[in-house]
Amino acid sequence: MTAKIRWTHEEKEKVLARAVDYYQSNTLSPFEAVKQAQAMMLPVHRQRKLATHSSCYDLTDEVKLRAAQPKIKIPEKVVDPLPEPQFVSSTLDELVNAVAQRIALTIKESIHAAVQELEHEFKIQKHDPTYKMSDKCKVKIVVVGLLNAQSNMLESEYGHKYNFVFVDASKTVNEKSVVHADAYLIMKNFVTHSIYGIYQKLPNHVLIDGGMATLRAWLNTKGTEL
Repeated sequence: MTAKIRWTHEEKEKVLARAVDYYQSNTLSPFEAVKQAQAMMLPVHRQRKLATHSSCYDLTDEVKLRAAQPKIKIPEKVVDPLPEPQFVSSTLDELVNAVAQRIALTIKESIHAAVQELEHEFKIQKHDPTYKMSDKCKVKIVVVGLLNAQSNMLESEYGHKYNFVFVDASKTVNEKSVVHADAYLIMKNFVTHSIYGIYQKLPNHVLIDGGMATLRAWLNTKGTEL
């Protein structure tokens, strides 16, 4: 008999936080949100078998409770006013120098604030060499069998490195629709035998036996060798 998996407090909080996001943004039921959240946030050996709602009613109740709570707005940081320059002399040269220093300090603070705001808006790290990387020089990878939410997350995490093409396993797929790619990653647990039969003929297909954790592990290791 398989031992029951008991999550740590940290694991439970990770799953609940992600499930609340799915529940609020993807119109998923609390039960489906919890299932997708654990597949996304936990390795396979730490995932529970969630067959029915009763297997995780405490988690679904908590998801609905947290989703109903209003988000707390974090107050903006209060910036201390610039210190007034100390005029220790009434000579014209020292007065001009003090004013120049004040202007320079004000400009420096304004530029720094503007840069931080832009970095936050576009979520781009400074000095990232991937800024200039185009899709033409990225490794092209076809991923078959992910949900839309999972595809969006993978694009957000690895889009700077890989040029992804996501294939919905619920739609009709034939050999003519297969695009050229450097690798074809087939999610074993989420595709039919007929779809797998199309891609297994390709020499560079890879069968991913697991969830998002296994997929990430491949991208971080074998993917870097392409």
